[in-house]
Amino acid sequence: MKNGLVKEFFREIKQSRNRFISIMLIILLGVGFFVGVKAASPSMKYSADKFFQSNNLMDFRLISEFGFSDADIDAISNIDGVTQVMPAYTSDLLVQAKTSNNVVRVQSLPQNYKESENPINEVNVVEGRLPMKSGECVVDSNQQFENSYKVGDKITVNSSEKDKDIKDILKTNTYTVVGLVESPQYISYDRGISRVGDGTILYYMMILPQDFAYPKYTEVYVKIIASADEVTAFSEQYKNDIGNLEKPFEKLSIDRIEINKNEILQEAKDKIQKIKDQLAAERKDAEEKFAKAEEEINKGKETIIAKEKELADSEKKLASAAKQIQQSKNKIAQSEKDLAAARVDYNNQIAAAEKDLEQGKRDYEDGLNQYNKAYADFQVQKKQAEEQIAKEKENLAKLKKLIDALEQMYSDIENMPMDEIYNQLDSIMAQIRKANETAPPEYKLTEEQLQQIENAIEGFKQSGNKEQILAALREEINREKAKYNEGLAQIAAAEKQLADAENALAAQKQKLDSAKAKLDAAEAELNRQKSEGQKKLDKAQKDIDNAKIKLAEAQRAYNQGIKDLANGKKQLEESKIKIVQSEKDLNQAKEEAELKFKEAEGEILQKEKELKDLTLGKWYILNRYDNPGFQSFEDDAERIDRIASIFPLFFLIVAALVCLTTMTRMIEEQRTQIGTLKAIGYKDKRIVAKYFFYALAAALGGSILGIILGLAFLPKLIFNAYHALYMLPNFNVHFSWGIVAIAIFSALLCTCTVTLVVAYREFRTTPATLMRPKAPKKGKRIFLEKVPFVWNRLNFTSKVTARNILRYKSRFIMTILGVAGCTALILAAYGLKDSISVVVPRQYGEIFTFDSMMNLKYEGTLPEKSNIKAILNQDKDFESNILVDQRIMKGSKENGNNEIEIRMFVPEKTNLLPSYVTLKDAKNKDDIQFTSESVVITNKFAKLLGVSVGDTINIFDDNMELHLKVTDIAENYVYNYVYISPELYKDKVGDEAVFNTVLSKFIDEAKNNQEAVAERWLKNYDVLSVVFTSSVIDNFNNIIASLNRVVAVMIICAAALAFVVLYNLTNINVAERLREIATIKVLGFTDKESANYVYRENIVLSVIGILLGLIVGIFLSYFIVSSVEMDIVMFGREIKAMSFLYASGLTIIFTLFVNLVMYRRINNISMVESLKSIE
Repeated sequence: MKNGLVKEFFREIKQSRNRFISIMLIILLGVGFFVGVKAASPSMKYSADKFFQSNNLMDFRLISEFGFSDADIDAISNIDGVTQVMPAYTSDLLVQAKTSNNVVRVQSLPQNYKESENPINEVNVVEGRLPMKSGECVVDSNQQFENSYKVGDKITVNSSEKDKDIKDILKTNTYTVVGLVESPQYISYDRGISRVGDGTILYYMMILPQDFAYPKYTEVYVKIIASADEVTAFSEQYKNDIGNLEKPFEKLSIDRIEINKNEILQEAKDKIQKIKDQLAAERKDAEEKFAKAEEEINKGKETIIAKEKELADSEKKLASAAKQIQQSKNKIAQSEKDLAAARVDYNNQIAAAEKDLEQGKRDYEDGLNQYNKAYADFQVQKKQAEEQIAKEKENLAKLKKLIDALEQMYSDIENMPMDEIYNQLDSIMAQIRKANETAPPEYKLTEEQLQQIENAIEGFKQSGNKEQILAALREEINREKAKYNEGLAQIAAAEKQLADAENALAAQKQKLDSAKAKLDAAEAELNRQKSEGQKKLDKAQKDIDNAKIKLAEAQRAYNQGIKDLANGKKQLEESKIKIVQSEKDLNQAKEEAELKFKEAEGEILQKEKELKDLTLGKWYILNRYDNPGFQSFEDDAERIDRIASIFPLFFLIVAALVCLTTMTRMIEEQRTQIGTLKAIGYKDKRIVAKYFFYALAAALGGSILGIILGLAFLPKLIFNAYHALYMLPNFNVHFSWGIVAIAIFSALLCTCTVTLVVAYREFRTTPATLMRPKAPKKGKRIFLEKVPFVWNRLNFTSKVTARNILRYKSRFIMTILGVAGCTALILAAYGLKDSISVVVPRQYGEIFTFDSMMNLKYEGTLPEKSNIKAILNQDKDFESNILVDQRIMKGSKENGNNEIEIRMFVPEKTNLLPSYVTLKDAKNKDDIQFTSESVVITNKFAKLLGVSVGDTINIFDDNMELHLKVTDIAENYVYNYVYISPELYKDKVGDEAVFNTVLSKFIDEAKNNQEAVAERWLKNYDVLSVVFTSSVIDNFNNIIASLNRVVAVMIICAAALAFVVLYNLTNINVAERLREIATIKVLGFTDKESANYVYRENIVLSVIGILLGLIVGIFLSYFIVSSVEMDIVMFGREIKAMSFLYASGLTIIFTLFVNLVMYRRINNISMVESLKSIE
């Protein structure tokens, strides 16, 4: 008997495999979706925790305005609960890129502060290696910008402060990228905000600590006992542990700052004194420049006065010159007449004198020719004689040298001791021979004479008598002197003869010269008279010419004077204008300088006041939740968990209801079999066991498969959907066994429990009654029959359909609920997609109407930015532009604790804002009138703080705090904004707004060439970065795409559930009405009509379920949208008409498809078997 039931159990599964599989699929979808989605949030948190623990992520990050000393580090280490500290350096700097000056956070590479400890915030090397020497760096491996840095690239960083040298921050500003890393401090693509540049950190880079030039550490990372015990960072215990340590850090901050008070105050005083000295030097320099400029202006005024006087004198002189010019013209005319008469008389006198002179010249020429011939002959003779005399004199000179040599020799021998004479005899003889060689031939000593001298020398050598030598020498000397004197006498006679001949010629020449002198005198007299006459004529002509020249010059001078007078008057006027403008410029410069000095003095006074009131700042105590992306990661995980608490639960409920209906119908269908088994002796427990284990097998099988598939795919799919926002090296599936137990329990409860309840309800009936068909329900009129107007107009089939639908209320309710649930799930998924898809087009198409946003390097008031404003207005690529003060601040409700990040927005002019930002009321969509008193906040900001119109909010940062009364709440979708007029800003702050951003609209032609415009502005002007609206749209589309992936998973799962539910309900409907369908077939219904008999009910119930599901789907969609929103994004609150059509259409398609699948089964129903099945 036992084996028979087992066989029957397996036979039942085989025979009703469609029903068994459908139950499994429903359970699989319900349990799998529930478990998978519920596991997504724990898996995300678990994966993050593993990453944090393996990389030793800090628990606290302490930042000091004045830095940390080693003593500060030791004091932090001694706090109870602190297990590890690591001091570090950080600075936000600028890197020039193609279209912007990117803000980069430069950090010191995590190092071991103590050798026994692992570095806090240890990085993972994705590519390359860590820095090993100065000048090397590693950069963010997830750089989200074009042309991101790779290993081997060079990065040059610059200071963001105009008056701060990069060398005060880093020892070198150019680094080579040696690696790409991941840091546990950054789990999102958001790198945080900064006071530098446009306020957004684009990426981080890490260098060796020794590359920083700071005298003190800028921050300290701290690990506490909680994380050392591996308590999950997202638990309440961890948050409590973090909160418990904040007060000790705050107390230590006060104590340590007080200890460093004197050092900090002295440093501040030195800085103020340095500023004072610089200001005094600048004031002195300005005063000197102004004094010099005043001196130049006074000189210019004196010059103008002198010029005026000079022009007046010139006018008088010009009048006098005009009169003189006319007199000169008359005088010149008379002089020309007198000159003509004088010329005629002069020519006659000169002609007679020239005739007499010519005759005298002819006589003189004849005498001169005779003299010249005699003189030429004399010159030839004289030349020959002079040559002979010169030759003779030359010979005598040579002879004289020989005589002198002999005389010298004589004297030397005469005065020389005897022993030296012997030594010099040969030398003396050589000197005689040398002197003789140079003597003229006719005066040379003969060889015989030389031999006599040598004989005398030889005799001296023998006899030792030097008189013999002296006598020989004296004889030769006298002989040579006689020759010399004779030569002198001959020369004297020749010279006398030449002199006599020359004197005779000279006498003749004297006579000729006397005649010539008379002729010359006559000619000279003639020439003198001629010259004097000509000179007089020439002088008269010259005087006339000079007079004419003077007249012409006078005329030219007069004309030039007239012209110079006009130019002088013009220059005088220009000089006056220039002097006036110079005085104006000088006064303006003085005012501007004085204003600047007053502002500087005011700043000094303010700094001195601040120094006097100095509270010495504080330590900023940050924890993991202040890291970029940490809080939003937890929020997103919680949002997924909230979705998992509603959407999958709804999913599971729908599946459970359908399973409950399926098992109920199954047992009711098998009443006859149950009765038979009871009749042949099977106990109730054994019979129930068959159906219980049937339900148990389907539920467990579906649950196990659902859990396996759900955990295998859904958590990973959902995490991948958020991959555009977060980055974790590894994703680990983590789930709660409690959730698995709940899912399995729910599946078993909806199948096994209902099986037991229905079975035991049937077992209370006798076997005989069970073996007979269940009596049909008592027929009664349906409510439509009470409405004759409707009922009488229905045909037979419509009436039958109406009766069948309303007669079986349980089937009616379950079918409607099943279809409605599936439709609601599909609509909620599409509604979430619609809510997300409206964000970008509305924010950057309807609200923000500008094309680009330029962040300026240096902020300034409107007058200070007048230059760049003028350049912007002249740029032909821009249609229009506006300066705004946009800064990231914190906002809270008055007396509230909740702080939200907001962006304060102050336009240069109140009336210009609507041209760039369209402000519409968040509720009624009416245009908001932005006035000088307006304080407009955006709807998400208002919702997060619980603020309404008329409430007061506080917005603040490190430099200011404003208390503002809200006048309007505007529609907005991305970020949170507070719009304030410049007038209200000045009233609240006390100063003019300082503008740091330019909003621009491009002309149509420039929209296709935005990159070139940006590059030009970044290169030529003080522009930090240029952000295009089109780029922002792309970035937000990436964020929204992640949620769309989650939505796609929801739609697919909901659609699959809808199909399985419809199939199962239709299958049950057909199974329990086999005899009814067989009956109408016997009555003559065709296959098509028989199918329509069933289809009409399915379609009507599906339509009702769809309508109910659309209503439920609206509320479900709104709930899900509210749950998944991020703090900086406001999703839409509407569902597109097409989404209603898609949800309805998918359900109808599945209904028709199921009907099509069932058509074959309806056609294959055996009429005889079905009608006799009761027997």
